[in-house]
Amino acid sequence: MATRRKPSSKPSEIPPEVRSEEAKPPHQDAPSLAPPKLGLIIPVAAAFFLSFFYLVFVTYQIEPDLRRSIAINAAMSFGAFVLAVRMIPVAARYVLRRNLYGFDINKKGTPQGTIKVSVFSLSNPVDFLNSCVDFGLLL
Repeated sequence: MATRRKPSSKPSEIPPEVRSEEAKPPHQDAPSLAPPKLGLIIPVAAAFFLSFFYLVFVTYQIEPDLRRSIAINAAMSFGAFVLAVRMIPVAARYVLRRNLYGFDINKKGTPQGTIKVSVFSLSNPVDFLNSCVDFGLLL
């Protein structure tokens, strides 16, 4: 078993100014993040939602209560989608600032911790669970 070392009774010979300069990490500029591609996201989302609503409200004969539930679920899903598009750049800033991009932070210190995986996929499940809970509260 390792023993603890007692602190030195002599003050350090390194002046405090030098000590504080060495402790600071080098300043890194924040990496630039590409904005979401709204020119692609909006038309694709509109195409999916319009085809969905056409099937639900025009093609199939569905009970009004079930239609209402489907419409609420679609609105909550759209809100979750918008929230996910807004959360990914926020999560990216924190991950890039701490130099964690692509690494599995749960396996840090092991050989598997150096294998790159997708880290931004964390915001989507959180957003999905939040929308499911909100949808359950509305019914």
